[in-house]
Amino acid sequence: METSAEKSDVRHDVKAPSGSVLRHVPFLLLWAAMAQSALGDQFFKVGVPWHITAGYGGLFSSALVGIATALPLAILGLLGGVMVDRSNRFTLLVAADLLRAVLVGGLAAVISSQTGLPAVLTGVLLLAVPGVVFMPALQTVLPLIAGGDVKRVARMDAIIIGSTNTMAVLGPSLTGLALSVVSIGWLLTADAVSFAVSALLLIAVKRSLPTQPASLMPPSKEPRSMHGVYNDVRAGLRFLSSNPVLRPQFLAYPVLDAAQYSIAFLLPGYLVTRSAGSSELFGIAIAAIGVGRIAGLFLVSHTPLLRHRGIVFVGNYAVQGCAVLLMCATNSAWIPPLAMFFVGLPAGMATVAVTSYLQSAVPGELRGRVFAAVMSVTTAAMPIGLLLLGWIAASATATVAMVCIGVVFVAGGAFLATRSTVREAK
Repeated sequence: METSAEKSDVRHDVKAPSGSVLRHVPFLLLWAAMAQSALGDQFFKVGVPWHITAGYGGLFSSALVGIATALPLAILGLLGGVMVDRSNRFTLLVAADLLRAVLVGGLAAVISSQTGLPAVLTGVLLLAVPGVVFMPALQTVLPLIAGGDVKRVARMDAIIIGSTNTMAVLGPSLTGLALSVVSIGWLLTADAVSFAVSALLLIAVKRSLPTQPASLMPPSKEPRSMHGVYNDVRAGLRFLSSNPVLRPQFLAYPVLDAAQYSIAFLLPGYLVTRSAGSSELFGIAIAAIGVGRIAGLFLVSHTPLLRHRGIVFVGNYAVQGCAVLLMCATNSAWIPPLAMFFVGLPAGMATVAVTSYLQSAVPGELRGRVFAAVMSVTTAAMPIGLLLLGWIAASATATVAMVCIGVVFVAGGAFLATRSTVREAK
């Protein structure tokens, strides 16, 4: 699917590279930056909630970490997209990673000093802020590195996301092993180093490009007034609301993604209430999500499904919902990992399908705003969803909360199936 905007990108940006994407030096450098940083992220994502739970106790304390992580993107995501479209994208990527290196190092010092929970949550909240611009900037850079070739973009995206999910499989076990030997402060220090290394590799990516794409830089006469900012925010939202394929999905995604975000925080409580519940089973189930995502990424990027995205869009949450409901219907020990695999599988497929569609359908000058709008819309309800489902788990049981998630998924899939523009998307 090649739009006029996509052709424009190919004309003015980097020439499409020939041969395998694994022989393209700028992409290899970008891949290395993202992969090693993703491993560092797992030290944070697993180590900090574990430290909070062990040190302060209670499911609600752990939920607060998730809320603090989601809030910046939910609140600032739209403005972050405007910043991406008005700035040099590589400069933003490097600056975001350097800032995160400093913030993670500071958080390591705060945790090591054994200060109260509010100070730790403040550090988590601040650390999430640079991510508001990082992911939209990354998604605008990837098509430039691929030279505007849609299939190459999808494969590059699948490789990067696949590496991230591989680290999501390896990271928890490595973090658990490391925490038995060293303190959380040392793990966060390693995370800070990974951000610094990522910044250096991103600088190398820019220097390795044969030409400097014009679209890395903002328009020379871009308005800087707040009125202009609001207009830019509206432009990103307007594209989502007017696109017949995207509009129905992003009407449903806030609720669906809020339910999905809550799974990792509710699953431990759910497993504890089951006869076979254990920390080992929880680790296997979380790893199964990552394995499923990797399999889903491969399926979409290496099969005709990339040309039939509508199947993926419609089936994504319907399959996840059936998997969660099946898990809740039995106490068998092997069901939770299997169910979580089928939560991860369609999610991985949908990730590539959605991002590749956006990268091919969105004009280059709007990509930052649109990707930020997507991220902001999909995360807007996450804090509320986690609070609501956490309250259901506390008032009733974690099983009831998980059933609610399954029902929401199935209902969302049914809603998308009624939209012909989504079903027939290519």
